[in-house]
Amino acid sequence: MERDDVERIVRNVFNDLAAPFTLLSVQRTARGWEVMVKQTLGRRVHRVSTPDGPPPAIRTAIMQLVEAESD
Repeated sequence: MERDDVERIVRNVFNDLAAPFTLLSVQRTARGWEVMVKQTLGRRVHRVSTPDGPPPAIRTAIMQLVEAESD
């Protein structure tokens, strides 16, 4: 997995779910990726740790954040 791949996955989740989030950054960590996003309405910044793959695992981690913040 490369940074561009993770960014694409995150943006696709936001588009698919019409989620009010903006991607701020993606950084590699020892265990995978750290994704920072900002809610466009509340302006809260969230940090999500995701595995290094496969893509469905990254997608699931981002979807869980979106769903948790939609409640």
